[in-house]
Amino acid sequence: ECESSPWITAVRARVYARLGRKEVARTVLVEVNEKAETEWVAPYLVATIHFALGDKEQGFEWLEKAFTQYDEALNFMTVDPLLDAYRTEPQFKELLRRAGLEQSHGKTHLIIPVSGSLKSSDNFSRDALVSSEARRIWI
Repeated sequence: ECESSPWITAVRARVYARLGRKEVARTVLVEVNEKAETEWVAPYLVATIHFALGDKEQGFEWLEKAFTQYDEALNFMTVDPLLDAYRTEPQFKELLRRAGLEQSHGKTHLIIPVSGSLKSSDNFSRDALVSSEARRIWI
């Protein structure tokens, strides 16, 4: 059943956190932790919820778990915009190095001008300056 997917539950928590509804996000995080008692939940997902909530230390702890448990979702850390604020952190750089991801050139951002057509971009900041009406989407 799709509604019980740990991925969907984690995304719900991230969305609530990003909307400033942190108490709801923490409640959903409890759901994720309960799911983890009976099924495997990608540690990367739990990490992103903590980062969305602003819990940096917990986020890094869960990224470490993702690394030690060979969570393939860890590959998303190279492109996940939720982690943009942490990219300069020594812990982040070291984990990228250990995971062999520091050379990643993944492209997952699109710039969608409100009044124009869709174009791909690997440099949101530059394009955002050109198009102030742009919207950032993670795919």
